Amino acid sequence: MNTITGQKLRQMLVAGANKLEERKQMVNDMNVFPVPDGDTGTNMSLTITSAVKEVLAVTSTEAEDIAKALSSGALRGARGNSGVILSQIFRGLYKGMKGEGEVNAAVFAAAMKKGTDTAYKAVMKPKEGTILTVAKAASDAALDAALGIEDVAELMEVIVASARATLEKTPEMLPVLKEAGVVDSGGQGLLLIYEGFLEALQREDDEVDPVLALNEGAAPIQKKEETSYLMEMTLKTNKDPQLAASEMENYLNAYGTKGTVLAEEESVSFQVEVKDVNSVLAQAMKWGKVAFVQAKEAVPGAGFSLGLEEKAARKAAKNKGPKKAVGFIAVSAGEGLQRIFTDLGADYVISGGQTMNPSTEDVLQAAREVNAETIFVLPNNKNIILAAEQAASIMKDSRLIVIPTRSIPQGISAMIAYVPDLSNDDNAANMKESMEMVVSGSVTYAVRDTHMGEFEIKEGNILALKDGAMDRVGTDLMETTIRLVEDMVTEETAVVTLYYGEGVTEEQAGELQQLLQDKLPEVEVEMQCGQQPVYYFLLSAE
Repeated sequence: MNTITGQKLRQMLVAGANKLEERKQMVNDMNVFPVPDGDTGTNMSLTITSAVKEVLAVTSTEAEDIAKALSSGALRGARGNSGVILSQIFRGLYKGMKGEGEVNAAVFAAAMKKGTDTAYKAVMKPKEGTILTVAKAASDAALDAALGIEDVAELMEVIVASARATLEKTPEMLPVLKEAGVVDSGGQGLLLIYEGFLEALQREDDEVDPVLALNEGAAPIQKKEETSYLMEMTLKTNKDPQLAASEMENYLNAYGTKGTVLAEEESVSFQVEVKDVNSVLAQAMKWGKVAFVQAKEAVPGAGFSLGLEEKAARKAAKNKGPKKAVGFIAVSAGEGLQRIFTDLGADYVISGGQTMNPSTEDVLQAAREVNAETIFVLPNNKNIILAAEQAASIMKDSRLIVIPTRSIPQGISAMIAYVPDLSNDDNAANMKESMEMVVSGSVTYAVRDTHMGEFEIKEGNILALKDGAMDRVGTDLMETTIRLVEDMVTEETAVVTLYYGEGVTEEQAGELQQLLQDKLPEVEVEMQCGQQPVYYFLLSAE
């Protein structure tokens, strides 16, 4: 086969998405830190699935048109750093296929190179031993091989072989991978996609398989056994919203979940409690384009803070008025933390964080609802910053200023640092300076046995992290948290704040606060209810 037609490219993309969807949990499990929120595979799968959904909606058989839909869908659906980088690879692929109805080996190799170059430019400080390295090796090999290969399937074999060989070398490039005994998870995800491409090119037909992530057979996202999630979604639909809402309601009733559905002029929204987020997400995407989605662990006795009717009323009231000058968007998980950001002045809190990275489209949707000329965005997680910056580059109606907060405490400090009388640029500078003054900590548990530096970690151990690095490993929650606080405190520290999560009772939090106050009489110790999932405590020292 000497050319890739638009239909064959469509088949390749679906095959790549399916290959990743089948193995995404394996990719998730490659998380360097043995914490219960590894989600690289899920992020990449949701990103390419968003892209494939747009590809399937295109009737054209021109390679350029298929690649354009791929780029657009991936750009808006990108989640997490790996998903954003993947979206940039696809964006470059489209650049290389512009004007092409069919793509030969030389053009495909050049497009692969454009994909790599675009992805590298999107990352401020590219790090080798990651998905970028795997992409570069694959595209370089493609360019070299294209000089003597006309068959695109043979070329793809070279690409896959190079990507696989480079992936196996990533532990030698990044010591943290070698120590954890894993290869780079993003690189593994990219290899799976390329393997899917190859399988499609080796087929004699060009029939497109069903998309696994858009069918009920998709592998579920389950962070913990028997965990329930409160899921909320808004879909833009081309069909009658009332009809789509009726179909959705029937599905939810048959699925055995408790849900509320609301039809508006051009969209349908629903709130539902589920155990399998991915299956409901996949089913919902059949009714329309996802405009907003969030999921958080369900807390017994608690539900959604706002019902759909009240949300719709607030949205209508907000959109009737003129744009205000400045607005704020924050990302956090847990009703307590969301309430804190709202009290500090956040107009919109996107539910998410480590356990569910919001997409570029989620940030864009939030910005539209805020309805302000300038909007400060606080990602509060290093794996959400790229998606927020990508949203800022796309947004046309407002200026988005991304403050690169890497933790909840940094986000809170940045919000407090905002001064209304200063210019937006001066405020951005002050907010960034303020967040860097915070020492952040977190306490969670290990999901597997591993070895990291001086630490021998067993499944179930209590893990204490300081500014994202492993600081303590223990078996007692209180003792390990106290040791972490002692490591965070310096002579300059005036206040330590702990935000306790859904796995901690108010009595436990009060007991810990008193123990810390007794140990650190010169420091003011504050305790706040965060209700965040996964992390027993989030901490700040200032």
